[in-house]
Amino acid sequence: MKPEIRASLFKLLKDPLVLASIILVNIFFVLIGFYILTPLSLLVLMLFSIVFFYPFFKKDKNIHNTKNNQKTIPPILILFVFLPASLFTVLLYETQNFVDTIVRLIVQFSMATLFWYALLIIPLSIYRVAVDAADTQLEYFPSVSIIIPAYNEENIIDHTVNSMLQTDYPNKEIIVVNDGSTDNTLGIISKYQNIKIVNKPQGGKASAINSGLDASTGKIILIIDADTVVEKQAITNIVSPFEKNEKIGAVTGNVKVLNRNSILGRIQVLEYVVGIQMLRGVLGLFGMVVIVSGAFGAFRRDAILNGGSPFTSDTLTEDFDATLTMLERGYSVVYRNNAVAYTEVPETIQDYITQRTRWFRGFFQGYRKHAILFLSTKYGYSKNLAFFFMLNSHLILPIISLFNTIALIPVLVVGNWTLAYQIIALNFAMIFSYTLLGMRLDNNNLKYLLYYPLLFLHIRILDYVMVKSFLDEILKKDAKWGKLRRIGNKQDNKI
Repeated sequence: MKPEIRASLFKLLKDPLVLASIILVNIFFVLIGFYILTPLSLLVLMLFSIVFFYPFFKKDKNIHNTKNNQKTIPPILILFVFLPASLFTVLLYETQNFVDTIVRLIVQFSMATLFWYALLIIPLSIYRVAVDAADTQLEYFPSVSIIIPAYNEENIIDHTVNSMLQTDYPNKEIIVVNDGSTDNTLGIISKYQNIKIVNKPQGGKASAINSGLDASTGKIILIIDADTVVEKQAITNIVSPFEKNEKIGAVTGNVKVLNRNSILGRIQVLEYVVGIQMLRGVLGLFGMVVIVSGAFGAFRRDAILNGGSPFTSDTLTEDFDATLTMLERGYSVVYRNNAVAYTEVPETIQDYITQRTRWFRGFFQGYRKHAILFLSTKYGYSKNLAFFFMLNSHLILPIISLFNTIALIPVLVVGNWTLAYQIIALNFAMIFSYTLLGMRLDNNNLKYLLYYPLLFLHIRILDYVMVKSFLDEILKKDAKWGKLRRIGNKQDNKI
């Protein structure tokens, strides 16, 4: 470990809130396990932890290694065949009751996956922040083309363009693609003399990005949503990894919530940190981020043109689709915590559900399109594992969470309600400690933790939206993009 990383790591661990949150997460997790796990189940979990993570750290000694030819067991078999079979055998032996065994199997499988999340994410999140803090500045500034697809963005496009112009990156061109807007978007961007404008009929975001690519000249392609503003050094920081490793094909930035005046917006501040950025940052350490945010993400030009543009209209989430294509082509995809951008989030429940439904439908379409990353070990065990963790968080855990919530109702009414309340309280406290850690590591204002009880309920709603989106995709119901209302100037100045 480099001395500067070690110094940064020690500084983080001296932070009382960081240290307290780590200790509390582990204490609450052990207490939950005390109520749920039997000694034999615990032994099974420990053995599978070794099996599950050993190849992850052994095979990919170079964190940006993209392929290896060494044979490993795909994580899908470990998680969905070997682990459940082992737990089922142990539980059936202990209970001698088939129905009780099935219920306990579901609960313990959920416990196992959550344990692995904690085992992976907590220490590596801290290490990732230390690495970013110790990073050196760019030695040269490769040309960057900033592509901003815009469709009816008159309320926000002015702020986005000005934000790009005010960054400290010296070697950049700004390309705004007016994708058939029917409002005054074109009139607003036309007043700028130092940007390129591509005016085209409406064709969707992927089409707009590709038109921007045709007009671009930069070695690095930076794609920005029209409702996103960035910090002054954000472009410098997101470009930095490309200089250090030629196998890096894409970099995703740290996207935060811009509009924080509404209760829903403040809940999403917590959601973005806990549900998105912590896992994404950890996967970035191994060059296997699976979603380069459409709001703020950079691609190496040669990587996206080698094999044709990865931006297509095949799915509802062109950013997820394009990222998986980069991984399939053998490139690493990393995360930059200090490349900070702020994007608008929905402020009404209707807009929020519309947005997340599109996200989840697009995710499931992407999983189907790029299933090879999930099933084949030729891309490396780490990419299999990354793909599994994302699918697990988008489908398996929401299904289990809904099952647990529904099963809890009769328990509270006629069952052992004392035990049920104890487990709920421990889960509540454990996830709060985890959220505190994420907020602290991401330098967010801790005042938003006051909305944590609402986040706890919010996640239950999100689980339902995820599962419903999956069923809609299976049933092939009509799916569309869904244009969200822009907030414009309405934002919290005390971010």
